[in-house]
Amino acid sequence: MIFINLLKKMFRSHIWVAILISVIITVIVSTAYFYEFFDKLEWTVYDARFLVRSLFDQKESRQPDDVVILDVDQQTYTDLNIKWPYPLSYHAEIVKRLREAGAHAICFDMIFDVVSQKSEEDSLFARTIAQEKNVILAEQYILHSQHSVSYEEPVRPNSILQSGDPYLGFVATLRERDASVRRSQIVHKLHSASGSSESLPENSQGSFSGDPSEKWVPSFSLMAVMLKKGFPDAEIKINYQKSRVEVGDLHIPVDKEGSILINYYGPPRTFKTQPYRAVYLKGDLELLLSMNGSFFKDKIVLVGVSLEEMHDLFTTPYVGKEQLMPGVEIQANTIQTILDSAYINRMSDGGLILFIFLLSLFSALSTLIFGPQKGLLLVIGEFFLLALSASFFLIFFDFWLNVVYPSAAILLTFAANTFYQYMTEEREKRYIRSAFSLYLNPSVVEKVANDPEALKLGGQKKILTVMFSDIRGFTTLSESLDPEELTNFLNEYMTAMTDIILKRNGTVDKYMGDAIMAFWGAPLDDPDHAYHCCLTSLEQMAELKKMQKRWREEGKHVIDIGIGINTGEMTVGNMGSSQRFDYTILGDAVNLGSRLEGTNKDYNTNIIINESTYELVKECFLIRKLDMIRVKGKLEPVTIYELIAMKESGLPARVLAGYQSYNKGLDAYFNMQWSEAVLLFQQAMDALPEDGPTERHLKQCMLYQEIPPSPDWNGVYVKTSK
Repeated sequence: MIFINLLKKMFRSHIWVAILISVIITVIVSTAYFYEFFDKLEWTVYDARFLVRSLFDQKESRQPDDVVILDVDQQTYTDLNIKWPYPLSYHAEIVKRLREAGAHAICFDMIFDVVSQKSEEDSLFARTIAQEKNVILAEQYILHSQHSVSYEEPVRPNSILQSGDPYLGFVATLRERDASVRRSQIVHKLHSASGSSESLPENSQGSFSGDPSEKWVPSFSLMAVMLKKGFPDAEIKINYQKSRVEVGDLHIPVDKEGSILINYYGPPRTFKTQPYRAVYLKGDLELLLSMNGSFFKDKIVLVGVSLEEMHDLFTTPYVGKEQLMPGVEIQANTIQTILDSAYINRMSDGGLILFIFLLSLFSALSTLIFGPQKGLLLVIGEFFLLALSASFFLIFFDFWLNVVYPSAAILLTFAANTFYQYMTEEREKRYIRSAFSLYLNPSVVEKVANDPEALKLGGQKKILTVMFSDIRGFTTLSESLDPEELTNFLNEYMTAMTDIILKRNGTVDKYMGDAIMAFWGAPLDDPDHAYHCCLTSLEQMAELKKMQKRWREEGKHVIDIGIGINTGEMTVGNMGSSQRFDYTILGDAVNLGSRLEGTNKDYNTNIIINESTYELVKECFLIRKLDMIRVKGKLEPVTIYELIAMKESGLPARVLAGYQSYNKGLDAYFNMQWSEAVLLFQQAMDALPEDGPTERHLKQCMLYQEIPPSPDWNGVYVKTSK
């Protein structure tokens, strides 16, 4: 009964709104799809599924075994000690030895279009090719345009090599907009003198159409498969009705460019690979065959180059510089995909549009019926199910389910429905935000909007991190500028620093002249409040350096700042009267943060943190101990540290060595080993010229060498000013 009533409510109140919104969103997203608006992101998500697939135990079922690679790698280049390109007599020897080892097809992923200086080298290679009858050489087709006329220039092996009657296959790298290689063109239509389209023509129904008598040539990869299967001379035909290439017993589904999605078998070096030298050097070949006599037997052997300077390394779904894949291994993946008929299929355009509409309709109904909060949970579930399904279908069924465009439809639908409800049902919250956003921190405004009781006076004790920053020499600066210049200068500086604080979810407590006070961990909980505060301070210093450079170029005053950071228990809440109050923090830990900011002047540093902060962030940042001090108004000494940079910031080795010498020198200093400390601090000064802490401790050690401190010296510096 409840379910029936719910259905009645849905159809009475929401179904037409949901349908209207879903239709509009489907039209918008479909337009973006046909204009390839989100294709780069779609490819990125597509790539992620290959990484997910690598987490599953697919090794036995997907282990490529028909193709092996002979690689001219760096070790080969070093051991053979001969300039590239190698003499063709080397390749002739390679062909002979591979044939003796039982290779079924030998494919050179190289272009031999230029006759060698020693033409007898070419003749030897040609004779070897003619004798073995199982060699494939690469060719290219380069399209030129001149005076609105397109023509194609073939780049083939030189005439001497062609006399050996090798099999030919074209090579063409299809890169997407993000430069990654995910598809492989496997057929190419020979162009006429006047030029013609490179792609397979489509009719109005989306099927391919064209002249069945057109001449098509195979790619390097397809020719290798044809040779392996025993029909290297078979005619290639295009089945326009079924959008596929047909040759021999192969039926290969292709797109309008005559290409397939490469079903990569794994990251680089997944295919069995041996260095070129292992075959060329007879002793190495005998050793290899003694360990694995069937390594080359009945295999397609691809001979290629992975030398970085040959620029034949490409980005694939396995991202990262260390994951760049040699072109020859991309060919191997293409060949194995065709041999295994492991083609990646995808929805038709019409099917995708219907799928987008249904997802959008579900999202619309969820939000309209259950409200934004519960609807959001259903939408998140929809996202999760979509991502899970996409990974499942690719991993187990080689089916590519688009994720980004359907996700965009879900997201836009949720946004449209939420906006609709906001305009019709959320006016009270809008009023609260409008009323209080003028004088409360944005994060506090959100808390008040959801819980108006939070406006009551009171506070709570929490572990927070506070930051104080102050302009050095501000008094002198203010005396040298007129009021308008000073105001503009301060506004520019304050805006830049505040933007960084807010970006890192800090709460700006107050501005005190040229000083800024901010804190992290309230009103919204932040378990990483110390980290975010320290990160903010480093980003502020980086931004200040940019501003300093600009000020110098403009002939303006250049300022520097000091920052003090402390973590501890503080009282946080609305402080003041019932008519006027501020959301602020109080406590000894707050006061210590202010003292640390002023301590920068004593050490000529920019950022000083307390030990409590140090313990929370020491694994993330490069930090060095400065001293033990007793600040004004406190009896117990505190250990202070300088925050230098992120640990992965990539500082020069010389600088890092300087910090190491400094740290050792500081240990010697506290152990009253003045001579050793002086030596270590001098080493640090060589690497860190004009370093304030090093210079301070060096002078102190040299003074103690002359006038030793009292026996009860404990290393604590007593600070008598703020």
